[in-house]
Amino acid sequence: MKMIKNRSKGVIKKKRMSRSIILSVLFMAIIGVFSILYLCYGLNDITYRYTQMLEQENKTTDTLKSLEDQLYRHQFFVFEHVISTSPDLRENLEKQTSQLKSSMYSSLNGLKKEMKDTKYDIRYKSLSANIRGYLYDADSIFEWSHTGEYDKVNEFMEDSLVDYINTVNSDIQSFSNLFREDVITARKELEQRTRLIYSSAIFLLILLFICSIVSIIVSCVISNELVNIDPLTVIPNYDYFTDHCQKKKIRRVITDYSVICINIKGFQYFNQQFGTSFGDSVLTEYAAYLKNAASKKHEIVARINGDSFAALIKKDRVPVLVDYLNQVTLLIHQKDGARKAVVKSRCGIYDIEPETDIAGAISFAQTALKQAKSSSSADCIWYTNDMTEKEKNAKEVLAKFSDAIKRHEFVVYYQPKVNMTNNRLCGSEALVRWIKDGKMIPPFRFIPVLEEEGYITELDFYVFEQVCKDISKWVSEGIEPVRVSSNFSKLHLKNKRFAEDILDIIEKYHVDKKYIEIELTESSGYDDFEAMTVFVNRMKTEKIYTAIDDFGTGYSSLSLLKDLDIDVVKLDKSFLNGAEDDAHRKMIENVVKMINDLHRKVICEGVETEQQAGFLKSVECFLAQGYLYDKPLPHDEYQQRLVSPVYSMNK
Repeated sequence: MKMIKNRSKGVIKKKRMSRSIILSVLFMAIIGVFSILYLCYGLNDITYRYTQMLEQENKTTDTLKSLEDQLYRHQFFVFEHVISTSPDLRENLEKQTSQLKSSMYSSLNGLKKEMKDTKYDIRYKSLSANIRGYLYDADSIFEWSHTGEYDKVNEFMEDSLVDYINTVNSDIQSFSNLFREDVITARKELEQRTRLIYSSAIFLLILLFICSIVSIIVSCVISNELVNIDPLTVIPNYDYFTDHCQKKKIRRVITDYSVICINIKGFQYFNQQFGTSFGDSVLTEYAAYLKNAASKKHEIVARINGDSFAALIKKDRVPVLVDYLNQVTLLIHQKDGARKAVVKSRCGIYDIEPETDIAGAISFAQTALKQAKSSSSADCIWYTNDMTEKEKNAKEVLAKFSDAIKRHEFVVYYQPKVNMTNNRLCGSEALVRWIKDGKMIPPFRFIPVLEEEGYITELDFYVFEQVCKDISKWVSEGIEPVRVSSNFSKLHLKNKRFAEDILDIIEKYHVDKKYIEIELTESSGYDDFEAMTVFVNRMKTEKIYTAIDDFGTGYSSLSLLKDLDIDVVKLDKSFLNGAEDDAHRKMIENVVKMINDLHRKVICEGVETEQQAGFLKSVECFLAQGYLYDKPLPHDEYQQRLVSPVYSMNK
């Protein structure tokens, strides 16, 4: 069989896609936050510096203007004092010049603080020295004026004082011009920085926009992966499959194709035996195998759910694909090494006809797959129109089930179990029949439907309660019952109160537990082996018998015998098919011997001939169930058998 290399699991890809989304969003968030912080910091710095510059400019300009004005007024008062002859006026002028002098010194001190450790400090010192020199000489003029030395006053005012005034005015003007030029330069620098910040903001916005576009593209790609691709097997999912089939170029030739619904036989076996991780690997490898098989133009394969797949395949290639999938050997690589997995499949096939939409085609293929699952002879079944009738019947069964339960239309029949060493009744199996309007509905018409839809659990407990009622009544009437086995679906194992519900009914009708046997199918162990083990052990604690039905039809029969502490093993009637062959007879003999060696009781169902009974006794299988002894009996007939438990084989 063809081997295929191990491929990366879709779970890993899903994690990578998730990380890509997180990283792209985080990257955009970082850029956005950085941009906002950068702009806020830059604009705040510019605003602060511009405000400081304006305050400095206004303050320094006001100080220089004040000094210039004070100098002018002081000069005016000095001249007025010199030419004035009024003692009062001269005294008043001296007071005013003294106040101006104090004010000018205060302005110089304030300017000194502002200019300290700046490039204007030298300019300030020159201005300060000239003003102070002027004020000092002005004081000399007042003294000479008081002493009447007018010649000195006139000479000093014409020579030195005017020079001082001109120099101070020149210093103030030069100082103002220099400061104004520096303010203009600083303003230009701030404007350039503002433009740089705006340019940076535009660049960051463009970068953010590009990142957003990239993130959108990445998100679209990832979204497409998440929406259209199955994360585990990395093949298309159901939605993508239907969209693909509805494309115009495919719809034009759709009748050249078939829809195949595929299911892995006994998939739960892999999960049970090797763990869910191994099961996931089987699904991944099998999906890759299917994808490789559906490699022609327009062909496609998709995972529908669980271990179910769908494929669109050219009609002329369907037989080849069916044969291709009959038995596939996969090489599964895990941490502890590689292991082979042999995978068998069931297929439901629908050859697409004109006017059939893809949803309908898939539905028909799934209907055929259901038939394949319930068939014991064929794993691949083509859809036929009569299957629609079966689907209709299934819907009718579900619609009428609740009312049938309420009206007690379901009736319990008992099929005897016989000890062939003495031909004596030793037990029975409770079977259900549906009697509606005086007609019996065969079990195969409703049991599979109820099993598939989950209603079987309600019916199982209905039957079990009726069994407990009957046993209780027989005991009260003095009729000795035998142990009755009741069938329970594997679906019950999902109910955590399964054991308690059984015990509650037994207690309700005060039934001795020795008359009760709980029967589970072998396949129950594949779905939830742990739950089945817990249940069987609980029944063992309660001294209630448990049985495995249909033994030998599954994949892990020997494992169940080894790991489950069951009491009874029922050999499926298919065991007797081919019992004329020596090899087959030897196989049955060894199986029975093994069960006996494990101290389990063994019973074979479907015993119909004395030759079969004789063979079973020869291999030490002494318990039988089948038409050789009795068919399933209604309540009253079975009650008569309880009264007369020994079979006469002359019938």
